[in-house]
Amino acid sequence: MDAVIKIGGSILQNRAAERLWNTLTELIKQFSFVIVPGGGDFANLVRTYYNLYQLSEDRAHWMAILCENILGFLILERLESGMPVFGISEISAAIENSKIPVFLPFQYLFEHDPLPHSWEVTSDSIAAYFAEMLQAQKLILIKDVDGIYTQDPKKVPEKEIKFLKSIDLSSDLLSTLPTCCIDMYLPSLLKQYQRSCYIVNGIYPERLEKILRNEKAKYTLIEI
Repeated sequence: MDAVIKIGGSILQNRAAERLWNTLTELIKQFSFVIVPGGGDFANLVRTYYNLYQLSEDRAHWMAILCENILGFLILERLESGMPVFGISEISAAIENSKIPVFLPFQYLFEHDPLPHSWEVTSDSIAAYFAEMLQAQKLILIKDVDGIYTQDPKKVPEKEIKFLKSIDLSSDLLSTLPTCCIDMYLPSLLKQYQRSCYIVNGIYPERLEKILRNEKAKYTLIEI
């Protein structure tokens, strides 16, 4: 498996994402990968209900993961070559038929329950878990930002902050940043798996292609 690619919900709200679907359709002809959907606004609504109805961590955890299935179907609506998969064994069959496997993770995770039930765990950590399970060469998180900055680029002018091309997991830098575009559990999971991770802007799908081809591009690499 060349890569596990997580697609965040924020990308789906951008019309420019159409280029991403076209690029993925071409890339599956040359690379083997599986898409893991984020939870998007559906998961944010669960957060609202979590506070409003004082939901348990367990209940909120499964509700949020179920949102990833919903977003997965939305991705499938945009991705003509996509194929829904519900288990590890289905992925290779999809790729062999030149289809892009879109993992709808609720059923598998509910049966195996491998991760803590906490808001610190999101689709970022779930994608890392599947990357380890599949022994994927690369873990790629597609976001609506170029990577990790020293401050939030949506709130602070980019010229006033620093873009981080790479971060060493052993430096503890991730825990000191005032804002970060990954979930809080991911760094510890990457350390456990001894696995690197790319964060890239999905609005520029040529950057994703360059990562798969081991070429230089604008992204943040969280490295071991």
